Amino acid sequence: MDFLLRDDDICFFTKLEDFKKVWSWFLETDCAKLNLAVIPFVDLKEFNITEEVRLKPLEENKELVIYLKKLIKKKKIEILLHGYSHTSFGKKFEFSITDKESLLKKIKKAKFYLENLLETKISIFVPPHNRLSKEALEAIKENKLDILASFPMSFFKIGFNLKYFYFFIKRFLFSKINYNCLKGFYFYPYILNFDSHKQLDCFNFLPNLFDFQDLLRLTYKIKKIGGSLCLTVHWWELKEMNLELLKTFICKLIEDNQIMLKFASEVFDD
Repeated sequence: MDFLLRDDDICFFTKLEDFKKVWSWFLETDCAKLNLAVIPFVDLKEFNITEEVRLKPLEENKELVIYLKKLIKKKKIEILLHGYSHTSFGKKFEFSITDKESLLKKIKKAKFYLENLLETKISIFVPPHNRLSKEALEAIKENKLDILASFPMSFFKIGFNLKYFYFFIKRFLFSKINYNCLKGFYFYPYILNFDSHKQLDCFNFLPNLFDFQDLLRLTYKIKKIGGSLCLTVHWWELKEMNLELLKTFICKLIEDNQIMLKFASEVFDD
């Protein structure tokens, strides 16, 4: 079984000491592989941080950039593109707008910026707020990126054909058959191989709903059927109690030699 660990919202305001407090224990293990969804030009207002300049580029957090580059060279982390600025526009989110030309330029600029700054290649897109318009999906595909997300594509966005219909039916049936284990959430533990890109569902780390035994039960169910589990967390939400739960869970998985920690690109390339 492949297990992906994804941490979101790495950006200018991520303090290095906070990041190390959350992840140093994991990154010191031999098998550590952490997928980081990075915001290139974060909108500080979006995260309730008030400064004169709204958009702050990652490069201005020099300590963090140096540390991330070291981790990339050690093959401990993989960088995923988490939008451009993570900005909301009232009830609209950054990549739920319909201006395809603007979205194309944003993705291209954001990808180029992070690849050059961190000296790495990026092949995966993580939608801010898990929201994508049809035009945003087109822009992502044209930039040759695959998608990690916590939602399914609608036929309106992805287009209708029998192959895609089969994907949606399988996702629906898996979610219904495992309704109790998933507590009503929709989830599918296999890669959806669309003609233009690939997509993998992610499962949000929700300790108020899923305790240690719940997470293990879900993991072993996916392991039994040879699926993949991508667990999504936010470093800034991991308070001490939640962090301990995550540590205990991950350490348990590391003990199982049939569960492999993977980078997203490795799973998509299999």
